[in-house]
Amino acid sequence: MTRVRLFAWALEFATARGLASCSAGNIAILAAILMPLFIGAAGMATDTVIWTLWKREVQRSADSAAIAGALTIQQDRYQGEKAARHDFRKSKAFKYLQATMVYENSPSDGPFSEDSNAVRITITKKTSLPFSDFFLRSPVVIGANATATLFGGKESCVFALDPSAAPAISFGGSSTLDIDCGVQSNSAANSSISAGGASTVSASVLSAVGGITGRYAGKTRLKPYSPPQPDPLRDVPDPEPPSTCNPMAQSLRGTVTPLTPGCYTGMDLHGNVSLSPGTYYVTGDLLIGANAVVTGSDITIVLVSSRWNSVAPTLTVNGGATLELSAPQHGPYRNLLFYQSRVVAPGNKSYTNVITGNSSSRLAGNLYFPSQDLLFIGNAGVDLGCFKMVARRITMTGNSQVSNNCPAKDERFSLSKVRLVS
Repeated sequence: MTRVRLFAWALEFATARGLASCSAGNIAILAAILMPLFIGAAGMATDTVIWTLWKREVQRSADSAAIAGALTIQQDRYQGEKAARHDFRKSKAFKYLQATMVYENSPSDGPFSEDSNAVRITITKKTSLPFSDFFLRSPVVIGANATATLFGGKESCVFALDPSAAPAISFGGSSTLDIDCGVQSNSAANSSISAGGASTVSASVLSAVGGITGRYAGKTRLKPYSPPQPDPLRDVPDPEPPSTCNPMAQSLRGTVTPLTPGCYTGMDLHGNVSLSPGTYYVTGDLLIGANAVVTGSDITIVLVSSRWNSVAPTLTVNGGATLELSAPQHGPYRNLLFYQSRVVAPGNKSYTNVITGNSSSRLAGNLYFPSQDLLFIGNAGVDLGCFKMVARRITMTGNSQVSNNCPAKDERFSLSKVRLVS
């Protein structure tokens, strides 16, 4: 019996010593103790990867929707939310994560709360993560926000509004354009801006919604397929047709005719004409003959439709005419030299305003023909001083030459850029 007890005691002692010295046993024990930590770490790593991927996708969707909204309100302030939601519905955050979006124009708080061009998008997604869900009482909220707004860029002084013309801005013949500002075309055509023949075009930048074809001076930057830009003079009030007007103003060759501000049923000028400062409303066509000399400062000539003629009259300046005209610096028509009513012709028919001047002509002010074409033709060597021109379509051909020198900027003509700011 004693021997049996001794043997059992020896066996128990040997087994304990073996287990204590056995590395395999130690590893098994440690593995059993640490296994919950390994499982927890793996679960947290998996949740972190999933959360990061979802967070990245939600942020990308917010950025894209904010940019879409800010781009759209340049053209139509009331369509920004529609564009942002359309962009969001195409995103993975909406399709696969069923996230929700909140749109704000002029955000309710923050540094851009008073910016009417700012768009803030907030996207949220409530979700359950595979591992963390065991320990959390409520779903995890994955959210992102983005704010985009407009910033002024390069200044444009040649601007075509037609959305589809091919081309909307055309340079041909031996025409020359030498300006220290930009050229903008809102046409989405493949040849939105085109230069052909022996034309020479030098500008800071050529920007078009569609394509740009032709050859340009080396310093000119080309930016095809850019966002459309709003009419820079869209806020200028469209004049009401006057109820009563003076008869057509006529000036014969060799005569000197002074004119005072008011309304005229037309103008047919062939002699020397002096325009007193003020606003001239013309309800019929304005013709300046080949040998006319027309001078005036602080004036605006408004080509306006009348109750008898729903189409705005046109401007024609024949070759050899000399113009010395400058626009006012204040008032509703500040910096506007020629302003044509926005009335669109029936059937969307296009009418053309023609300038064929000479090297002695100088026009200081903006030329605005939003619903009709503007054509520089022949030997027009017009010094436009500090000018901007906006028309439905713009064409330069023949030996026409247009140059300008405008040290002061007009923010209305800045080519807007959309940027994410937060």
